[in-house]
Amino acid sequence: MNGMVSYLYKIVLTIIINDFSGFVGGDSNCETELIPRLLLRCNLLENYINRPVQAISTKVHVNTTIFPIDMDFQDNMQSLEVTLWMNMTWKDENLGWNPNDASNIKSIFVECDDIWTPVLSSLDRRKVDDDYEGVICELSYNGVVKRMVTKTFENTCYNGLDFRLWPFDEHQCSVFLGVPQTTNLDIEFIVQEFEMHAFGRDTAWVVDVMKPPPVIHPVKRFELQFNLKRPRLVQGTIIIFTTMVNYCFFLIILSTYNIIWTICGRILLKLNVKSERITTAVEKISASSVFRLIMFDSENKIHVTTEIAEDEEAPTSPLKTTSFSHWKELVKLIDRIVLLIATIGVVFLKVLYFPHLSEYKLDYKMFNNQDSSLLK
Repeated sequence: MNGMVSYLYKIVLTIIINDFSGFVGGDSNCETELIPRLLLRCNLLENYINRPVQAISTKVHVNTTIFPIDMDFQDNMQSLEVTLWMNMTWKDENLGWNPNDASNIKSIFVECDDIWTPVLSSLDRRKVDDDYEGVICELSYNGVVKRMVTKTFENTCYNGLDFRLWPFDEHQCSVFLGVPQTTNLDIEFIVQEFEMHAFGRDTAWVVDVMKPPPVIHPVKRFELQFNLKRPRLVQGTIIIFTTMVNYCFFLIILSTYNIIWTICGRILLKLNVKSERITTAVEKISASSVFRLIMFDSENKIHVTTEIAEDEEAPTSPLKTTSFSHWKELVKLIDRIVLLIATIGVVFLKVLYFPHLSEYKLDYKMFNNQDSSLLK
């Protein structure tokens, strides 16, 4: 008795799940199907012709909605990976039915691999991927098929690297999408909507759409062109960080330790200079204090400025320094930092508040020698 109840429970549970989901990978014998949805699905796919139209000359219009949801730009490789969410709708003449003859069922779900589906692939020769496995399609009684898919396309940016403008460089990247040449159908895509509001904003790059796809106009292929540039906050952070690192690395301060450039200069001079007279001659010249960093005994004669080095009362060794000398060095260090901050502020004042100032270029034609009146 318990076995019979368990068997009936499994049958009822299977019927509920199959009726709720709308499809299962089922048997090809339609006469054995008792569930209306499975029976309808089996009848549609039993003698299905894998093409949406009967006549070869009939065009297939695919209404498409495209939303970029993710982008990964590798500036060193000049490659762009764009993840697009696409909602495609088309009409298949072989997938229609009368709801009155199918228990008033108006829509079912099938695997897209079992029917004809349009392929929107990347036309970039470097990588072609037409894999859409595991996608579910919705069939309506009037033959309209709907499919929602997320796919990543990889393309190459064509403007190349330009380190002269770093970090203010801009990159133009294009994604070419269309129908492969292997199909024998006349397929045209109609982009009904293209929006960037679903795109997850990346803090490393500001993305602008320079060339969106043509809307409403049927096309076989189209181009998505993006312009990528770094945000102003990232540009400022890069410049300030690199400036401070270089400033602190090359700063000459009072220290009892041998800094990197002193060691490198000492080794370099030992390998190239054979006479000791150069050291004595240079030390007697007051104007040569800027070169003391690379002298043999420079580890004890490193000064902040050449003025201190020229001063006879200035300390030449940390053992002879006083508290006043330390405060003097600290004040000069603060003065340099303030000057550095002011310089960076002036530069970014132009970038932040006058971003289009660099677009105005001088017209050198006005200085043509043939027009002497302009030179008076």
